Amino acid sequence: MNKDELESIYRDIKEIKIQGATNIAKAAVEAYIASPTKENKRKLKSLRPTEPMLSNALNFLDK
Repeated sequence: MNKDELESIYRDIKEIKIQGATNIAKAAVEAYIASPTKENKRKLKSLRPTEPMLSNALNFLDK
């Protein structure tokens, strides 16, 4: 996944183009796996800070 694809996922999550907790979590996991850095994880969580499934999915990947 290139940088443009990551930016597209960020934008789609932020602009609510991706809807539903499961779909948001899947998109975030896909983006995180493509670039598994703490900075990327922080950015993904900040896109929808009130979405617990997003945060839980990303935290699960670190275990």
